[in-house]
Amino acid sequence: MLICMYFLMVSSHLFAVSPNLIIYEVYGGGGNASAPYQNDYIVLYNTASTSVNTSGWSVQYAAATGTSWTVLALNGIIPAGSSYLIKLSSGGAVGTVLPTPNQTFVLNINAQDGKIAIRSSTVALSGANPVDTDIVDKLGYGGSATGFETAYATGPSDNTKSVKRINFTDTDHNFNDFSRVSPSPITNTPLPVAYSYFRGILDENQRVILTWATALESNNQYFEIEKSTDAANYVSLGKLVAHNKISSYTFKDEIPITKATYFRIKQIDFDDAFSYSRPIALLPQTQNDNFDIKLWPNPSTQTINIQLPENQNIINYSILKLSGSTVADYQVFKQNIDIQSLQKGIYILVLKNQSGQTLSRKFVKE
Repeated sequence: MLICMYFLMVSSHLFAVSPNLIIYEVYGGGGNASAPYQNDYIVLYNTASTSVNTSGWSVQYAAATGTSWTVLALNGIIPAGSSYLIKLSSGGAVGTVLPTPNQTFVLNINAQDGKIAIRSSTVALSGANPVDTDIVDKLGYGGSATGFETAYATGPSDNTKSVKRINFTDTDHNFNDFSRVSPSPITNTPLPVAYSYFRGILDENQRVILTWATALESNNQYFEIEKSTDAANYVSLGKLVAHNKISSYTFKDEIPITKATYFRIKQIDFDDAFSYSRPIALLPQTQNDNFDIKLWPNPSTQTINIQLPENQNIINYSILKLSGSTVADYQVFKQNIDIQSLQKGIYILVLKNQSGQTLSRKFVKE
């Protein structure tokens, strides 16, 4: 029997449909304490097979709960399969200088929550969550954001993180489409690979079969598949030679998994430059009876209760999205977890005991 890794997707009222140009990454911690870059920035990406002329278009920003929008008039041509780096203001002198931007504006954006939109005009938007038909794409990030597509994306917790789109996917659901990651501004050089999907399933022997497909692929030397049991330290499992055309790939890990395990793809160019896919997380079908937990109610709207066997000393636990990105970390164990701030969806609760064992359970926030 095959157990499939799956995602919950929810649709709601009218929101932006992005036929070509999408918001790819937003970073608002530039120049502040511990910032990796000196300036805030926004990266756009053209997913179309033809160039996009942005003359007469704009990127607009509003505070998380704001109703007034600041207009940044665009004026560049973005080639097919290319990014567009917009350099913004700095909060200090900390961090590395950004790569050469395509445009520069004087504007500070909030590091942890805010709203960004692409509009095919330079007329300022108005309202907390505008749904004008000429909005090309929209992102609300952070728990205070009052404007978004379906649900707000998880915002950065500090100046070391950005909000980045997962594999160029646009389902008009900010929470599902974006992840909190380390900033990595890209310039207008076309990316060698864009993924259509990256999935994992378990066979009947707990071995993982990974499949992925590319929506764009060029200058691609090979893929290296990596594995981790803590979502931080990865080891290489093997390599697949790239086809250098839109293709699908399959890789099987012959070692059965015994706990929550994370997989990602390292893509290497012919010039040895590389980039990583988003990670995915898989759970084994059975767990160690000596370290087992029960969660209830599940699904839940407000609180998840945890029941542990005797003599289990939990030292920390985390809540993850199914994509593997961390939503929350806790160093003090609580038997009752408040999940009211989470968006609707499927999550993974990962607990670690004093012996170093980890155990994961899925739960649903309704």
